[in-house]
Amino acid sequence: MRYTLAALAIALLGSLPTRADVILSTDFNGGSVSGSTLSGITWVTNGVANPGALTAMDNPNGLFTTTPAQEKFAPKRNLHNEGSWYVDILLALLGADIALSSVSLDAYIFNNQGELQTVNRNLSMSATLLDDTLTALQPPAIAANIFPNNGPAISQPASVNFNFGGNTLTAGNTYTLRLTAFGEGPGNNAGFDNLVVNGDFAVNEVPEPAPLTLMVLGMLAVTAAKRRRRPLA
Repeated sequence: MRYTLAALAIALLGSLPTRADVILSTDFNGGSVSGSTLSGITWVTNGVANPGALTAMDNPNGLFTTTPAQEKFAPKRNLHNEGSWYVDILLALLGADIALSSVSLDAYIFNNQGELQTVNRNLSMSATLLDDTLTALQPPAIAANIFPNNGPAISQPASVNFNFGGNTLTAGNTYTLRLTAFGEGPGNNAGFDNLVVNGDFAVNEVPEPAPLTLMVLGMLAVTAAKRRRRPLA
């Protein structure tokens, strides 16, 4: 009995909890536009390096600098007439493995003048996790018809969440999160704000004893005291 209790106590005390953490986020406040690149971004990082500036690829038109596009990542590219754009966000891990869980953002659509759309224009987005050779680790996660054509009255922004459960990122390696925007409908430009990347990793501090742990330790103490009082044969 005492050996079973001891083993249980060791297991309980030695276990380390995990928690869901924001490993990377930005609201794009303070960013400055130069062509298709947004630099000076304020990033909140936890377990990953600062990704730095972001550039809209496949987009020679630059980013919107209009008032509605301020402090957002908003490529000046008509998705219907000119095609999709994408942006790569580096996830360079530091001292621990991270089990990626989700990526969320707020999506917007703009007209060709950089003003918020007042009519529905189709927008879909995909998120792809790439390794250091830019090879996809799984099929893209797709958020389809975020703003569907001929849908209900438009309301912006739209909250988008991509599920990345089952992807473990290894410490010391660099990965790329690629976000792609595509859609149909004239006057259809898109952007996003409030990017958040969530993941789980082990906490290194020793947790406070749980009630079950305290009970087991108490039982061990009682057993030890009885053995000390037992008369010698």
